[in-house]
Amino acid sequence: MEIVIGVVLIVLVIGIYVITYVINEKTDVPEGCEDLTDFSACHGCTNSSCGIKQKLEKTNNDK
Repeated sequence: MEIVIGVVLIVLVIGIYVITYVINEKTDVPEGCEDLTDFSACHGCTNSSCGIKQKLEKTNNDK
């Protein structure tokens, strides 16, 4: 029984991670972060896992 509970908890944690990842990817660019060359106005600049910042940096590196 303990194994079933453990598996269910692991599946729930993975499910929550996937859901939050998808929601983060669909989030619009916040105000102040529209300029693709300057992140100083973006309050999420210190968040290295920010999907928006990663997309913008990837776009800038591709140019």
